[in-house]
Amino acid sequence: MSRALRPLAFWLLAAVAGLLGACASTDARISLPSAEPLPAPAAEAPSRASADFWDAILAADVVYIGERHDQAADHEYQFEIIRGLKQRGVDFAIGWEMFESPSQPLLDEWFARRLSTDALLTQTDFQKRWGKTSPLYEKMLRWSQLASVPSVALNAPRGLSRKLAKGEKLDSAEKRLLPAGFRPLEGGLENFISQMGGHGPGVDYANYYRAQTLWDQSMADQILRAQRRQPQRKIVVFVGRGHVENGFGIPPYVRQKAPALRQIILFPGEPPQVAGGSQLAMTTPSRVGPQL
Repeated sequence: MSRALRPLAFWLLAAVAGLLGACASTDARISLPSAEPLPAPAAEAPSRASADFWDAILAADVVYIGERHDQAADHEYQFEIIRGLKQRGVDFAIGWEMFESPSQPLLDEWFARRLSTDALLTQTDFQKRWGKTSPLYEKMLRWSQLASVPSVALNAPRGLSRKLAKGEKLDSAEKRLLPAGFRPLEGGLENFISQMGGHGPGVDYANYYRAQTLWDQSMADQILRAQRRQPQRKIVVFVGRGHVENGFGIPPYVRQKAPALRQIILFPGEPPQVAGGSQLAMTTPSRVGPQL
């Protein structure tokens, strides 16, 4: 198993204990320079990136930033992108893997300043689950409120993914919470097993993949709902990079229901990628490289 995938394996194989994971992908690569991550002390002004880099981001409806949860440089890169969009006058929201969809009313109350940030973090148990991973999560949250950038809770309810990972049956009420209308991704389970380093003794990958699929489809569903509510508003998605790589995960599920949406994936330190078949890919053929 590669070094990059070890954190993914940890998160996913710990799903029974209620931890969240990361796994997904794109189809084609744009030959554009990547933005340099901000050094930690650089607080407010994003570093300059090429015009082509920002043109590609501005042309997209959905911008995924695939992070390694425990890497500060990845969160600095995310901060740079959202500050850059704000400086350019772009109307956008931030979609968070780190918040479960039932917490959206709390996010709305917090955004309207009827709930303090401390209360939001306490009531969503954010610090226990995510806050210790990076202090920049809280810093970006506070910045987004001051900058009037709304937040969208993307992830599935924690209890559902835990039950699926353990192979337990869902009751009728829980089944109604499952996202509907998505088709299975051909080769998805095989890709998942490959990402996890191949078959291992005593590991039920099928159940873990069911939990992973729930995460991906739930986040795709919330992205689509947000886009339908505010079609003119871009959504920038903070998500583990395993949910947006190798042609699997969130982008193809979004594409199933909204093929015209333009989706782009950013990995810190790498050129941007677009989801194959998206409008962005088709309107910039000179920048699209071979299929991954």
